[in-house]
Amino acid sequence: MQRYSTVTSGMELCFFVAFSSLVLSLLHLPAAACSCGQSDCELIALAFRHVSGFQLPPPTDDCSLRLPSRNLSGAVSWMHLRSVSALRVLDLSGNALGGSIPGGFWSAPALLHVNLASNRLGGALRVAGLAAMPRLEEVDLSRNSLDSFPLGLEKHGRLRHLDLSHNSMTGVLPEGFPPIAGGLGYLDVSYNNFTGVVQPEAVKKFGEPAFVEAGSVQFVSAARIVAHSSSRTPSRRRTRHRRSRRRKITLLSAILSVAAVAIILVTLWYCLYRVDKEEQRTRGDNEGGAATVGDEAGGAVQKADVEVSEGVSAGKGKAEEPHA
Repeated sequence: MQRYSTVTSGMELCFFVAFSSLVLSLLHLPAAACSCGQSDCELIALAFRHVSGFQLPPPTDDCSLRLPSRNLSGAVSWMHLRSVSALRVLDLSGNALGGSIPGGFWSAPALLHVNLASNRLGGALRVAGLAAMPRLEEVDLSRNSLDSFPLGLEKHGRLRHLDLSHNSMTGVLPEGFPPIAGGLGYLDVSYNNFTGVVQPEAVKKFGEPAFVEAGSVQFVSAARIVAHSSSRTPSRRRTRHRRSRRRKITLLSAILSVAAVAIILVTLWYCLYRVDKEEQRTRGDNEGGAATVGDEAGGAVQKADVEVSEGVSAGKGKAEEPHA
């Protein structure tokens, strides 16, 4: 009974260690964060009511919603999300969200950073004038299926980061885009189907990789406008560096998850191995004890037989003495 209790305690300890390892492995995943007030979180819940895999995070003070790579699928109700008056940061990148984004969404009053990269968003990208983006500084809509360039975007002076790469955008790049004198510091419109003219100052400021395979665009030289297919651009280091960094982060997360699962499996295997050894040892002890008892019983029987034989022999000897 005591040995059985020891085996049971060992199994409980092993499963506790395995469970703890699983919890620690989950800590390596990016944590969901809804840092909005209660009323805003209710609006967020309405905005994601048709999105599979969504779980509403608890409310806090600084309003942001970060749900990258959470296997979300479906269509967001963007106008409910626009009504979240304190929403500052929205990161839904790396999911499978579909549908189109209405122009009214961009009028969210506090919105600063939007990252919707690597989803299945389509349709026209609409921006209803400069008032629609009162404070927006960073927009990443890369790797979707958007099909048109938003008119009026070239006049928005607050933008610092704009990535529209890897879409299906068509149309003519508006005159004055990309802006040279504004605060836009990062631009990528590569892998689209634009037409239009790109000034040499824009190429110098944003780099040639920003226009790689952007369509049939024309690059202005000092002497003439030269039709130039952006697919001939020799240098793609900037784009490759950014993609390489994303791949490394994804690979590191995958390695950590696999390592955690491996630790759990090894722990469970070791626990089962120890339990099996304990059971074998218990059976061996029981069988050894039974054999010892049998040997002792056999020895006692053999000794009794010898004593009986000796008694019989002694009796015969005494019976023969009178005749002598």
